[in-house]
Amino acid sequence: MLTWAASAGPYWRSTATNRPILREGERDGNVELTKIDEHAGAVHVRIAGTEGIISLERTRGVSPHARPAPAASNGLLQFYNSDVAQVLKVYAELAGRTVLRAPVLPAARIDLQSGAPISPGEAVQTLDRALAEQGITMTPCGEKFVAAFATSAAKQTRFIPLPPAPGTGGEESFAPGSIDLEEADLFQVLDVYQELTARTVLRWPSLSSIKISLRNQSALTKREAIYAFELALALDNLSLVPHEEKFVFAVPTGAVAHLDSVPKLPAEDKPADLSASPPGLIKFQDVEVASVLNVYAAWIGRAMTTPATLPPCKITMRSQTPLTRREAVHALDALLAMNNIQVVIVDEKHAQAVHRSLGETAK
Repeated sequence: MLTWAASAGPYWRSTATNRPILREGERDGNVELTKIDEHAGAVHVRIAGTEGIISLERTRGVSPHARPAPAASNGLLQFYNSDVAQVLKVYAELAGRTVLRAPVLPAARIDLQSGAPISPGEAVQTLDRALAEQGITMTPCGEKFVAAFATSAAKQTRFIPLPPAPGTGGEESFAPGSIDLEEADLFQVLDVYQELTARTVLRWPSLSSIKISLRNQSALTKREAIYAFELALALDNLSLVPHEEKFVFAVPTGAVAHLDSVPKLPAEDKPADLSASPPGLIKFQDVEVASVLNVYAAWIGRAMTTPATLPPCKITMRSQTPLTRREAVHALDALLAMNNIQVVIVDEKHAQAVHRSLGETAK
């Protein structure tokens, strides 16, 4: 297995250590695989113009023969003490499916040699068995995705969202490999998701610092790309719940029931509220709640009383679509409610922020 540092990439990509799987004549950056010597168990490479030979037995990695040819031809399957991440990349190539993995998998190493050439389908079945022996279950999700999770966490599958119905053609699509995130930060992933869905993400406070890896193995419609993100986050116990027309909640799966207590969007805009702010104009990045309440007060045209007993919190939000004043105030109401804060209108000139647990009935 060859490993080297990859440089920063474009919008859909993230920087990470690179562990590519190559065929003869293919390259990744300044590294080119020039020859595979199957019988000697070695590969010939050219790195920045310098020739070299690497023994697979010495490096104890995954043989480049593990990657199938473009056609569904037979080939050898050879792994030497390979880590799970690399095996799953080969699995995706063989199955022609995007593999989404749970954040915690058994720290297994795979030793596997097929001996004789086998078909891609047989190779997938062989890997299914090898991974199962290491406590890893591979579960197909529709025709284009596979979820990898620890067998001991099988109950988690009940939270896996259903895949979208097949497209009817003519939809926007993403070419294979055009979505390529390797251990991407959660907030980066949510930013991409809200651009795909054209909804503003309203985040639950103190979301865990999870990392997401996602590379689409086949062409995906926009709906399928959205599903890929939802599946990846579901495997991290994070649910994405649409709210009204322009928003989506990102909350721990165990907290979804609490969303029933989030304030509802008022029925109608007042004439003074009809002008909409352009996308991205409303932006909070880890802003202290006192500053957020000052903005809230300006939007509703009232003086805000902010007691010192409010729970400390920070608010993050970026509007993805145009929002009227009513919609912007509602977004803050929802974010504050998830932080156990509610704004109470006292009279025509005054409002007060109070500490009120989500779901608690106002007196």
